[in-house]
Amino acid sequence: MAALRGRPNRAPARAAAGAARPAGGHRRRSAAGRLARGPGAPAEPPGRRRAPARRGAAGPRPGAEPGAALHRQRRARRRELVAEDVHKATGATIRVGIAGEGALHAATWREVSQRYAVVDAENESEVDIVLLVEDGWDRQRHRRWSDRSRASGIPLLPAYVTPGAALIGPFVSTLDEGCLECVEQRRLRARNDGTDYAKVLEAHPERMASIGGQWLTGFAVDLLSALIVREVDRFAADPATPSTRGSLFRLSLDDLRTSTHRWLPDPLCDRCGRLPLDTREGAEIELQHRPKASVDGYRVRSLAGEQDRLRDVYVDSEAGLLRAVYKEGRSVFPSSSAPMGLRATTRTEVGYGHQLDFSASQLTAIAEGIERYGGIEPGGKRTAVRASYRELGPDALDPTTLGLHTDELYSRPGFPYPRYHHDLTFNWVWGYSFARQRPILVPENYAYYGTVYRNTRDHPFVYEISNGCALGGCLEEAILHGILEVAERDAFLMTWYAQLSVPRIDPRSAPNPEVPLIIEHIESFSGYSIEVFNITMEQGVPCFWVLAVDRRGMRDMPKVLCASGSNLNPEKALISALMELGPLVSRPPEFHRQNRPRVEEMLADPYAVVSMEDHAALNGAPEVFDRFDFLLNGSPVRQTFAEAFKDYYQKPKNADLRDDLSETLQQYVRTGLDVVVVDQTTPEHRAGDFACVKVIIPGCLPMTFGHMRRRDRGFERLHRIPHELGYRDRPLTDADINPHPHPFP
Repeated sequence: MAALRGRPNRAPARAAAGAARPAGGHRRRSAAGRLARGPGAPAEPPGRRRAPARRGAAGPRPGAEPGAALHRQRRARRRELVAEDVHKATGATIRVGIAGEGALHAATWREVSQRYAVVDAENESEVDIVLLVEDGWDRQRHRRWSDRSRASGIPLLPAYVTPGAALIGPFVSTLDEGCLECVEQRRLRARNDGTDYAKVLEAHPERMASIGGQWLTGFAVDLLSALIVREVDRFAADPATPSTRGSLFRLSLDDLRTSTHRWLPDPLCDRCGRLPLDTREGAEIELQHRPKASVDGYRVRSLAGEQDRLRDVYVDSEAGLLRAVYKEGRSVFPSSSAPMGLRATTRTEVGYGHQLDFSASQLTAIAEGIERYGGIEPGGKRTAVRASYRELGPDALDPTTLGLHTDELYSRPGFPYPRYHHDLTFNWVWGYSFARQRPILVPENYAYYGTVYRNTRDHPFVYEISNGCALGGCLEEAILHGILEVAERDAFLMTWYAQLSVPRIDPRSAPNPEVPLIIEHIESFSGYSIEVFNITMEQGVPCFWVLAVDRRGMRDMPKVLCASGSNLNPEKALISALMELGPLVSRPPEFHRQNRPRVEEMLADPYAVVSMEDHAALNGAPEVFDRFDFLLNGSPVRQTFAEAFKDYYQKPKNADLRDDLSETLQQYVRTGLDVVVVDQTTPEHRAGDFACVKVIIPGCLPMTFGHMRRRDRGFERLHRIPHELGYRDRPLTDADINPHPHPFP
């Protein structure tokens, strides 16, 4: 009410001045007015004229039911009693401004005027709440009133009609972030046809503003006006209690089904976004004590009991960050997906989950979708630095340490990435270097792989994806899991590019009995034989490469499929890799048979490999099965878990996640590598108590998709480590690097 806008309640002053209104807040009528309208007749909206009474209509019509007048009187009395109850609950009346037009506006005016004083919505000094009510969806009007509400502090409740549905809310006030533009953009991105729908809105604004009213019926108008009044009653009782705070109420106009939809304010909203500047001070990281959920795990909390809460916060078909969570089709393991529309592009990002039950797979899909949201573009801070590396000097990360494309690729016609040089100007964001123990600047389009969708003036100088992006229940958890992803992908590519004959692991030796059971299930379901290889690199982070090999000659199926996984717990690392392998072996022969012409194209030209799916499809062809000889016919060594990961099984387990993270950071710094962290956490992440980061480890091999986007040159470590680990008798040269597209799925 008034207190919400920081001004005193004027009701007592009005009462003292003799301006008090009867209980319920409606204006006192003259006796003549009451007589003319009849007992209990509602006040009329401004500008509406009554039709002249028909001659002889003063009394009951012949044959009319004698109780009709009594029924009207009782209904009017019930309204007066409700008004009195509201007045008693609030202690004072409120003044309601009602803007808009149409049948719904008129019905709302009649209902509200029975309880409260209806005043001029334009008069900011005399209104406590504004209702914006219309039979259509005038987007420009919505923006004007939303801007006005935020500027004046006067709460706003919209009610409008779109094609097929009427919406009430959200309640916009200074108590909450967000505006009507936020809601509109969330709703557009939540639609499966959002791009086409937005085009129609822009091309036919007047038609789209009015077409919804054609769906309105008298019953729908009565229902909606009653719901609007209920929200005003809630506001009158307590400005913090309207049910449309942070949510929308939707009435489907074809079947009158109702539903409530949560939404999150958009921190990048052009009208109300208030993100702080990205600063050096804000990038400082001081690791905190974080008790773990279990000593053999690396999370501070389990999401198992949070599915309902996370769905409520993030998943909504009307206005959610994630449109829905779907159960995927035939698969060896329960699999789920969670699609998410993006800003300024027709692209859709999808979070996937593959677990041993659908509940867990759906949670994983939600978490991965939220993680991807953080990696697309800065959503927690506003980028403030634009310069070249030469201008920034020691305050910045040298982009050449990230690995560039080869001269051959830069010279190819149509290659989309500009050749890097130290005078190239672009945006930078602040990250934290654990080797230097201070904040440093990182190229924005490397820290956020989706900036190209909005920032068209800066094309990235290298191809980069979600390498090192991770979500956690706290910053420390997110950093640790970002490191684990970098370690996994680096180990896979090191093994492939250097063709390392790494040892096999006997999965039956795993202390966790789930490991051999999962492998047996995959083999029984798919017909593939599973081979497990230890690809752990010099930092000692357990990493596995799993191969599904067709030894039965299955028709139309790939000869080999690959996946990888990492974790500080070796058994969990292998289970992670097996979960990733599951969906790949589940695809039916028809899928691969239809894709065969594409495979033949890539066999003839490796630069035809342009997508993630292409890498697995090409390397599954029987014609190139010999590319895996270095694995399948390489080292005769076969390790047990106890032999391969002796340190893990012998040392005491930490109860604090900070200790696990600190030890892992030391392993990288000790081997000459820096760990740089960019905090990608947004207000949307905080709504679910999450943190999100991008971990960058210069010198580790970055995963790329598309052979023309490959980045395998300029990595001194790629030439050195195979020799130091004993896989090669000398350091590698460029000529030793595997020239074929990698098989990472």
